[in-house]
Amino acid sequence: MKPFVITLVLSIGVSLCACAQNPQGSSEEYRRNFVTTMMNEAKQGKADAQCFLGIMYQKEIGVAKNESEAASWYRKAVEQGNVSAASVLGLMYADGLGVPHSEEQALAWFRKGAQSALREFSKQPFHFAGGYEGAIKAAESGNALAKTTVGKMYLTGSGVAQNDAEAVRWLTEGTKGFAAAGAQQALGLLYEEGRGGLPKDKAEAIRLYRKAAQQTAATLESTVGMFYQFGPV
Repeated sequence: MKPFVITLVLSIGVSLCACAQNPQGSSEEYRRNFVTTMMNEAKQGKADAQCFLGIMYQKEIGVAKNESEAASWYRKAVEQGNVSAASVLGLMYADGLGVPHSEEQALAWFRKGAQSALREFSKQPFHFAGGYEGAIKAAESGNALAKTTVGKMYLTGSGVAQNDAEAVRWLTEGTKGFAAAGAQQALGLLYEEGRGGLPKDKAEAIRLYRKAAQQTAATLESTVGMFYQFGPV
């Protein structure tokens, strides 16, 4: 499970469990309770629930499809610090779904998502076997997740001296593995800004941002769909 999904699960897990703790009730009753819980928590200002509600409206999970409503909830989630919602909202602007098509707005939201994700990376406790040195050794041994992690380390100066060129090297490698989304997003930022020896290339930045956002949206849809159907596991 991806890190941002783990964060979402932990932050709203109590409510989800409360929703599911009704063995006498029907599956349909559980699903109604799930939707009510997400709506209530979103209205109370809980950013992760707002992001979940956005994907529910966008993908018609428990509610009528309404892309404009989805965009509205994503925007509220971003305003309160949700990292994933900015990228998904950027994708909606890129495709003109629920909002006017705008490459500039798409780029702005994609950039915001990338910058927020890197800030979170640099602030959160570093969980990798062997710490920073362990991540570098794993990356050098070919570990796909470690390559993306090391790329972000060099980009943010976390555990190593900040080095854009090394960030580009490792993030490019990271785009080839299963942890590609995080690498694509960070590499998009470097292309947008023309750093680390890369040309300033808005088209390539948007391509990478889009690929990362598509994976983020797919993971959100899969996660919330699973919770809606089966409850937390």
